[in-house]
Amino acid sequence: MSTITDGVTTITVPILDGFEGSAPARTLVRTSLSGEESVTLRPAGPRSGVLSCVMAAEDDALSLHAMARSASVLNLATSLPASVDMAFVMSGGDVSIALDATRAAWVVSIPFVEVS
Repeated sequence: MSTITDGVTTITVPILDGFEGSAPARTLVRTSLSGEESVTLRPAGPRSGVLSCVMAAEDDALSLHAMARSASVLNLATSLPASVDMAFVMSGGDVSIALDATRAAWVVSIPFVEVS
């Protein structure tokens, strides 16, 4: 079980069907005309990806869809490994909502970027 909150409203997500995140590499490697390499070490960027949330009721799915589209920082807390918990904003794509007829459930997909 997971929850997503905007600091005012908390929505329970029965199934976090997918968490896919990556962090862009930012280290720079340059090769000069003479063939020598210059390396500038930089930390990786923030995690980003897509959360896929399965909701049993349409009203809950619509509430999560609206929350994800709002201009606010959201917090994810989950019973999954603690490394999945994060503060995030919707970014990098479209928030979508779909009825999955095979599961008789609603799926809300949220593109995210982790923030501190």
